Amino acid sequence: MAIDWSITARRMERVRRELKLSQWQLAAQLGIGQSTVSKYLQGQRPPTAEVLWRLARLSGRSMEWFIGGEQAPVVAEPRLSYGDVSWDKRLKALPPETRMALEHIMAELTEQNRSGTP
Repeated sequence: MAIDWSITARRMERVRRELKLSQWQLAAQLGIGQSTVSKYLQGQRPPTAEVLWRLARLSGRSMEWFIGGEQAPVVAEPRLSYGDVSWDKRLKALPPETRMALEHIMAELTEQNRSGTP
């Protein structure tokens, strides 16, 4: 049975909206570039197993759910936090241009870390 990647794209978009994340923010959370997220969400490219695993951890859903299966229980790890205020709330409190710049820097650093580029 072939995987219908359009289901994956729709479910990724659903999770992105539920978490109230921009494509840049989702990319930073997944450790990939924004253009890659865009291709996934448009169904132009299937996500890797590693990305599906990260999505599952981020959303509290199973990897199988993202590829069209039924939801299996998943224990999500708590998100990073600083004191009583989560990093997400701190980012959202920043002015939009500062937040976008920081998200871009985070995505670039993540990409450099993955590729081993200094």
